[in-house]
Amino acid sequence: MPEFIRDLRTYYDLLAEDAERADTSVGHDAGFSTEQRALLHESLVQLCLLVESPSATDGRSLVSPAAAARRLLQHQNEKVHTLGAEIREAQRALSVLVDGFMTFGGGKEIEEVAGFPRIMAALDAATASARREVAMVQPGMPPSPEIAQAALFLHREVLGRGAAVRAVYQTATRNLPHARSHLRQLADIGGQVRTAQLLPLRLVLADETVAILFVPPQDKGPTALIIRNGPLIAVLRDMFEHVWTVSDPLSTSSLHKVDGAPSKPVGQRMEILRLLALGMSDDAIARKIGVSTRTIRRQTAEILLQLGAGSRFRAGLLAGRLGWVD
Repeated sequence: MPEFIRDLRTYYDLLAEDAERADTSVGHDAGFSTEQRALLHESLVQLCLLVESPSATDGRSLVSPAAAARRLLQHQNEKVHTLGAEIREAQRALSVLVDGFMTFGGGKEIEEVAGFPRIMAALDAATASARREVAMVQPGMPPSPEIAQAALFLHREVLGRGAAVRAVYQTATRNLPHARSHLRQLADIGGQVRTAQLLPLRLVLADETVAILFVPPQDKGPTALIIRNGPLIAVLRDMFEHVWTVSDPLSTSSLHKVDGAPSKPVGQRMEILRLLALGMSDDAIARKIGVSTRTIRRQTAEILLQLGAGSRFRAGLLAGRLGWVD
């Protein structure tokens, strides 16, 4: 068992012995420093082992691991429910907008295309017109290896003329070898890749001029809407930016590892990670290492990306679990 997990269990047991006191003063006699106690205390809060309790002397009380697991599961279910509701609302709004614009636009600003060859031709034309960015949302099953290679060719052309490529895929995509290979190749040529558990729709945006929205297949095969209406594209752009913000970044190093485990930071980054795990602030780390706070913030952001961690706490917890820090 990694040292950090052992310390966390010891701290939990100490709090259990002194049920009347659930603050960071507990653990001093066990040899934990002030910084360690603060980190362990926050870790128990994050794991729902230490919860708010108005009746408790210090405002928090300890709960059993089983109760904590139920709380964590409930929190995750609430997040999934909320995101699902947002997706359904976005789909309803999009349906109204598409129907309205198709009615009043006379079909000129929204064109329906069916069949793989016509859709690929539309994608080719859209990406060829992009001068600033191509943005994509790819839910569900990943494209076949053949389609992925064709898409990669288009992405390489976009990046070659100085435009950006951002793509959000379903998290489960990483578990499929050919899809993982595609994500790695896209990242290697300069594309930005993120993943999310739930995605609302399949979408490709080329700047602010063209959007390709994939709809459920009809009798005539795969179907997509080619949208050139400015206000509707703006709505789809806002939706993409929301999805991008809540999705998880994928580091190139994690994509290159077959088992998905993060690579261990080295040199100064490893020292920064060690100090992060102790709960030190950016200013304190900067003073200890002898660099600017701005440099620490930049390197901390890069460390979180490398580890695939969403917060400093998660980075410290992961480092302890992997045995990188004591």
